[in-house]
Amino acid sequence: MDLSKRAESVAREVRRWEFDELELRANDDSDTLTLRGEASVVENPYEVRDMFGEFTETIRKGAFDKTLKEKPDVVLLVNHEGLPLARTTSGTLKLSTNPSLLVEASLEPSDPDVARIEKKMQRGDLNEMSFAFRVVRQEWNEDYTERDITEVSLARGDVSVVTYGANPATSASIRSLGGVDYVELDVALEAIRNGGASDDQFDLAVRAHRSLDGLFAEVRAAAATPALDPAEVSRFLARVQRVRDLEREI
Repeated sequence: MDLSKRAESVAREVRRWEFDELELRANDDSDTLTLRGEASVVENPYEVRDMFGEFTETIRKGAFDKTLKEKPDVVLLVNHEGLPLARTTSGTLKLSTNPSLLVEASLEPSDPDVARIEKKMQRGDLNEMSFAFRVVRQEWNEDYTERDITEVSLARGDVSVVTYGANPATSASIRSLGGVDYVELDVALEAIRNGGASDDQFDLAVRAHRSLDGLFAEVRAAAATPALDPAEVSRFLARVQRVRDLEREI
């Protein structure tokens, strides 16, 4: 098994953590709510599972510095889905580093999506955060079992309040398929069906298909993990089925 292929992935990645400091409070001087929390930690090794097995990953201090200076377009979501609750480009979402990734968002209580999470956060039912990113710079040890992330890009990514976040490896293995980002894969599949796909989009679909067997075994193993969100497994399997349907079409 060639573990060096781990370094070739360019897919969007997701990491999740549970934080006691995640809070949602009403502002005394306005009608808005303020959400504050940490979306990522640094210098804290954790285990990640991919199609090759497990490896140890550490996000290094300073990994967020460059991307934050570039003022990336980032949205605040719930479970990485739906319409944004806040956004950096509108000024309602602010990201900073201390060196962990800090989140502060101004939320509108009359927004139905905000109302949906307000009581759950106040009761502690939702107290975990996650962020989506792409790796810009990384270092692997000789046998590709330890990864240091030294720079990430948050551009067009998100930070999310999530249901399950205690296991940072939970979403890492089911958010990418053969190193292909799911958003890019969905666009490619649609282009192929419409007859207007580029060579690169065909290549994305082929690479995704070739990874199915290994990832099915991984998902079956992950499904027994209490920290895994069943909804994520369902979404993953739906995308896998789209790839298999596409193979029959072409």
